[in-house]
Amino acid sequence: MTITINRERVKNNNVNNLAEVKVYDGESIEAALRRFKKEVLKAGIILEVKKRKHYESKRQGKKRKKAECKRKAIFNANVKAGLIVLPPRPERNDRKGAFKKGGRDKDAIS
Repeated sequence: MTITINRERVKNNNVNNLAEVKVYDGESIEAALRRFKKEVLKAGIILEVKKRKHYESKRQGKKRKKAECKRKAIFNANVKAGLIVLPPRPERNDRKGAFKKGGRDKDAIS
């Protein structure tokens, strides 16, 4: 059984984004639905639906983008000034021990 949601082509890159989850034997519907929700969230379908809920004129879109840029600039300035302290990013755990961030591990390759 496959749960699929199809979305129309995105104007920017003409890619047909699909969120698809295969339900495995013995897997509960709740678990499959949970995975499906994650896929829909990753594909950006929810954000797209919310954005298209109401019509936005070009002027409103420019105004919204300008305000968004202003908010980001203020946030970045506050981070640089030390007023906002961001938590450290967690390190990525690579599945393969031989390859690390920044190239190959010297010990693994002789």
